Amino acid sequence: MSKIILIYFVSELRINKSIYKQKKYIFMQTHKLLLDTQKWTRKADRDKGEIGEISNRIIYHPVEITIEELATKVTQPYGQSWTTAYLIPTPRKDKTGNIVTNEKQEIVFTRQNEGWKSQSLFALDFDNTKNSIPITLDDVLNRIEFYGLNCTFAYNTFSNSESLPKFRVVFQTRQVVTDIYERQRIVDALHRLFPEADNTKEPARMFFGGRELIYTNYNYFLDLNLLTVAAKSEATSNSKNLSRDLTNLEQATQNDAKEYLENCVAVCVYENESYYINKYSESHFYTHEHTSLQEISWQHLKNKVKIIKDLELGKWLTYPEYFGLVTNLIHIKGGTQKYKKLVELMKKNNEYTEDWETALNVKPRFFEVLLNLPSIVKKYGYRPAKLKTFSPYEEDGKYNTLIQAAKTSSIIRTQPYTTISLSKAEKQFEKLLRNALKAKNNKVYVFKVATGLGKTRLIETLNSVVLAFPTHQLKEEVGESRMKITCEIIPELPTNIPEELKNRLSHLYKVGATTEASRIITQEADNYEELKKYRHQFIRGIESTSTVLTTHDKALFIDFPHLNTVVFDEDPINKLLSIGSITKNDLLKLKSNIRDKGDKNTIANLIKEIESSRTNCPLAMQPLVFNNYVDLSEEVINNSNDYEGKILEFFDSNFYTIDSHDTSVIHYIKKNKLPNKKVIILSATADRNFYEELVGNRLEFHDLSNVELKGIILQDSTYSFSRYSLKNSKCVEYALNQTKDYEAVITFAAYKSHFPNAVENMHIGNVLGYDGLKGKKIAIIGTPYHNHLMYALFAACLGVQYKASDFQMTDQTIERNGIQFNIKTYKNEGLRNIHLTLMEAELRQAIGRARLVREPGEVLLLSGLPLPEACISDEEKTEKRQQFEVNKAVANTESVSLLQLCLLDDESNVNEQSPVLSR
Repeated sequence: MSKIILIYFVSELRINKSIYKQKKYIFMQTHKLLLDTQKWTRKADRDKGEIGEISNRIIYHPVEITIEELATKVTQPYGQSWTTAYLIPTPRKDKTGNIVTNEKQEIVFTRQNEGWKSQSLFALDFDNTKNSIPITLDDVLNRIEFYGLNCTFAYNTFSNSESLPKFRVVFQTRQVVTDIYERQRIVDALHRLFPEADNTKEPARMFFGGRELIYTNYNYFLDLNLLTVAAKSEATSNSKNLSRDLTNLEQATQNDAKEYLENCVAVCVYENESYYINKYSESHFYTHEHTSLQEISWQHLKNKVKIIKDLELGKWLTYPEYFGLVTNLIHIKGGTQKYKKLVELMKKNNEYTEDWETALNVKPRFFEVLLNLPSIVKKYGYRPAKLKTFSPYEEDGKYNTLIQAAKTSSIIRTQPYTTISLSKAEKQFEKLLRNALKAKNNKVYVFKVATGLGKTRLIETLNSVVLAFPTHQLKEEVGESRMKITCEIIPELPTNIPEELKNRLSHLYKVGATTEASRIITQEADNYEELKKYRHQFIRGIESTSTVLTTHDKALFIDFPHLNTVVFDEDPINKLLSIGSITKNDLLKLKSNIRDKGDKNTIANLIKEIESSRTNCPLAMQPLVFNNYVDLSEEVINNSNDYEGKILEFFDSNFYTIDSHDTSVIHYIKKNKLPNKKVIILSATADRNFYEELVGNRLEFHDLSNVELKGIILQDSTYSFSRYSLKNSKCVEYALNQTKDYEAVITFAAYKSHFPNAVENMHIGNVLGYDGLKGKKIAIIGTPYHNHLMYALFAACLGVQYKASDFQMTDQTIERNGIQFNIKTYKNEGLRNIHLTLMEAELRQAIGRARLVREPGEVLLLSGLPLPEACISDEEKTEKRQQFEVNKAVANTESVSLLQLCLLDDESNVNEQSPVLSR
């Protein structure tokens, strides 16, 4: 087989491979357009008025039709006329601009460019009337196949003959185009690629039916990015000044598109409806912002990505492969020069072969087209193409782009991670905690301590303090089995009271009506013994002078008047910055149901302010003053089931924002204050920056988190392992293979079913209080990203300055915690710190289940966020593994020795009790 066949037909095979992938997801797509009802076996006669009749009739016959059905309808035995676009009937105007009416004074509608609404089909008409050498269908297919493109079907016109081919070529797009400017860009690109085609650029262009189908590929969808660069390549293949010609070409494209934009904002009246159509909006079809890579290891990249190895060897690739490579290489320092050098090498390897000569005969300047690719791709700012879309090697697809492949190994420790011994950390912690407990002030002492350092052990003997836990379960566990002193426990709402009462109280807590909940409990206590016990135990806890155990929530919102120190076990940041949501419907219901006109106006003004607000942009909640707050709160409380969110808490919030995905939803954040007494926070994840902003000069922060581990953490950042990344089957397959020998897997709740060894009662974001994995061999899979609105609301409360444009995450190389790495995050430093701090906290909470400070366990961390305490390179893993094996051996020896001592103790006890056995 000759090389020319490889050039033109390998791409066809690649396209068919792409079709196979598409068929997996899309089995049928319909297109909305106009299709005439009359059948034709010949070309319509203009002189007889037949074309005008078709034009007047077709505008009233929109259809939604599959591509196969359309191909059948436009060829024999039907031969129906059609438009590529969906058009709305537009009033006909005379030369003076007045709307034309008929004899019944009815508006006459017609098919006009102004009526264009949308389009997912495009067509080229080849009549060959202006071509000195007629272009054939084979010529068209050869050209588009060289650029890695194809068409969907083609048919002969009624005027076709052997000596003068006349045919139409049809293309379909996967997305429906609803922007007229985008539409004209696509049409212009097709005509740049085929200047031999007739001018069919008008949006309302009508195409006549024809004879027979001469080519079909119904599963092919036009690659718009590839089309654009192919059009520029073809139009500038003979250029002597590429930069100038590209600039001129772009200007010509814009001018051509704007010809159809000047009058495209029109109001069309049809069936008593008004449509504002085709309003111009700036095109985002070509340009995309992307962060470039400064330095990479080409040798490393070549070893990881097979298509790069082919390029380095000077192999002759297809145009789509070169294009995909160039979209990546222009974002890498030295990438353009490297590409041109290797394309020259390809020429050197092939220029004296028969295949090269054949290629030059078909497309004389195809080599120049390849050399010009970087200039064209740079000119239009393409972002890196995904490897799976252009590399012939399936294994290359495990990396999203060349940029990711180059960065995956680029996790570099820039500063050594220093640790302190467990014994030293324990002594420091005990001393600092003892000093904090003795102090008589209202400071906030935050101890960031390694999980397993023994904080729970130290608080088991604390007298006359409030001990606050994140969950009722953890509170009960410590209170019932671990406390070494007498204490009171603030109970959980009993479950064996009537369902209606329980739901009412639960909802009151949900909507923020804690005072009313307490009143109802007092009122109903005499009727239900369990509620009476609950109230009695609750009051006893509030009035206690000895230690009281409660939850984070109650420690923040209930005063314990006889206790001057509150100790939080774990970080209460999510309670201090409490995020909730309500719906606009909640506010409308409340406005409708209250009686005070002034309060109705207050809520109406708030609704109006919300409706006029920009989405995804936190706004400060202005204090609301109600004339009759009692009436308003009683409405919410007495009809609590009618309101979805914590509407009373919303009124007391600090910031709110509208969700762009659902503008009826209002998200808010309420900044709650720590008690105005001495506060001690014991956590492995507390952040100094957060608490400096929240408590200011009250803060005293101690970091004892960098404790030497008995266990080992192995970092693997081959993939991002975000929720989005785990949608990729290759990522899941990789994670399954890496974790198959691990005892337990902690991952996102939605992905637990993918992993047979996933922990049933734990997932990322919900691991606190679980202690069954210490010393085990466990894997953590995940890089937890959350909604932008969460970070935006946190930023608003923490005083971070930002612009709306800052809320665009991009791939960035950053340095954090003594490690340089790449991750998708914010450019704004304040937003980035919030994002990564919350992400680190969730990962550390999951890792903490293994208690690696005291236990020789092993944790495999599959995450795109490297932690400083993890082994991030092969060298570190080898070194730490040796020490880890020693720690395991020592632990096993200690266990055996302890067992022997226990047996000896048992034997001594038996001997002392039995003189006979003793002798």
